[in-house]
Amino acid sequence: MKGFTVEGINRGFIVIFKSEVQTEDSAAIKETIKSHPLADRIVLDLSQVSLITTPGLGTLVSLSKFCKDQKRKLILFGLSKYVREVFDLTRLSPIFEIKQTREEAIRD
Repeated sequence: MKGFTVEGINRGFIVIFKSEVQTEDSAAIKETIKSHPLADRIVLDLSQVSLITTPGLGTLVSLSKFCKDQKRKLILFGLSKYVREVFDLTRLSPIFEIKQTREEAIRD
C-alpha cells in the first residue's frame, strides 16, 4: 500500500504523503512522474508528516535529483517545525524549493 496519494494541478501534480516518507514510495513516485510527461511541476505535500527518518530524507533527495534530471520543478510545502529543523540541521534546505502553503507551492 502506498503511503501517498496524487492529485492533479495545473501543469503538474501534488504528491500528498499520508504519514512518513517511505523509501519504497520513491519508485512509485518516479513512475508517476515518468507517466506524466507534460507535468513540469511536482509538489510534495508534507503537512501530514510529523517525523522524517534518514531513509525518508534519502527518498526526497533521490526525488530531487530525479526531477532535476527530468527538467521538472520539485516543490515542498507543509513542513512541520520538527521536519523543517531536520532539513536545516542536515543542511538539505538549500537544495529544495520549500513553500509555506499549498497556494504558494502551486502558484505559477
